[in-house]
Amino acid sequence: MKKVKHPNLNGYYLYMKKNKIIISIFCLVFFMIVSCNKNNPDKEMPNDPEVAEASQSALINEEIEIPAPVEVKETKPKLNPTEEDVYPDLDRTFLYKDWHPLKQTEYLKEVKKRLINQKEDDIDDSLYDDEFTVEFSLHDETRNFCIYHNIRNIEEYDTDDFEIYNYVNTRNWGELVWCFQEIDSISIEWVYSSGSIVKVGTEDPRYSTKRGIKVGDSAEKIMEAYESDCTIKIKNYETNKFEVVSEKEPPCMVLSKSNECISLNMGNALAEGMMTISYMLEDGVVTKIIIQGS
Repeated sequence: MKKVKHPNLNGYYLYMKKNKIIISIFCLVFFMIVSCNKNNPDKEMPNDPEVAEASQSALINEEIEIPAPVEVKETKPKLNPTEEDVYPDLDRTFLYKDWHPLKQTEYLKEVKKRLINQKEDDIDDSLYDDEFTVEFSLHDETRNFCIYHNIRNIEEYDTDDFEIYNYVNTRNWGELVWCFQEIDSISIEWVYSSGSIVKVGTEDPRYSTKRGIKVGDSAEKIMEAYESDCTIKIKNYETNKFEVVSEKEPPCMVLSKSNECISLNMGNALAEGMMTISYMLEDGVVTKIIIQGS
């Protein structure tokens, strides 16, 4: 038996569908108006078209306004300082003849300030405690300044009070800084990054080398202190060459003697450089001691 839809029910269904659509549209418009009022509760658009356009423009500008970027100053040092930033101080007289640390310009003062704030004090130098490296040192009653040892490990020595002896800034290695200090009658140069001492010298008899040689001692005393375990070369002034007069089995220091200087030299495999003690002489007497490592 076929089901037949009543004509009146069909009209009723159509009527209800139309009402649902109208109600849905009305609700949608209502909620849009409410939402707009919530987003702008205190901003009503004026009736005047020109004023309304200006107000709308102001609202748009207010919504997309972006604060101006803050200018950040470059803090990194310039890679190529000018000649006005880095140049030798030729106006001062130092312990070493023709040896001039840099003029302490404003540029280098800023470099020094930055280095002090980032220094490291815990660099281990015990690998240089071998029997040969410790020969290349100057000491007083309380302190010992030994080549390749960390100057920051020396008690009662202010390593922040220094001048910059040499400065290089490279792209690959960054800043390379050699420091210098001339105080208490002793001159010291060291590498800032490691604290490694590379040069020390004095004209003061309060300082002596490991074998007890000091300013004021004779050339004969130096020879007595070293001749037993060093290869010895004496300068021949006729040929202007050093001739071997006594040779020891390596490893050993090599002593070279002239009327102006007695020097002791030995290579250091760990530092890949040469260590030197120079006893500067006048009339056979020590006037200055300079120890350095390359």
